Amino acid sequence: MFSPVPLFGNPFQFDIRWVALPGGSETGGRTMAVLLSVISSAQRNGLEPWSYLKDVLTRLAELRAAGLLKNRDELKRLLPNHWQAKSSD
Repeated sequence: MFSPVPLFGNPFQFDIRWVALPGGSETGGRTMAVLLSVISSAQRNGLEPWSYLKDVLTRLAELRAAGLLKNRDELKRLLPNHWQAKSSD
């Protein structure tokens, strides 16, 4: 059904609605919306999404193991606009 009134504020939100919500559960739709938002943020910051996600998920596991998951400074470094890949030295 077409609505002349925009349902969302930007085209990305529109994509989330039509890709994530029609089939599946509400939880699945929310999960997909978060994932697409993270991927879009990475792309807008000039990052390759797969490398970014892989590194961030690895670092989150390391922070959890070290008991630092609630450290805001550590978490801020994982945001796309602050993220830097680990050096491989």
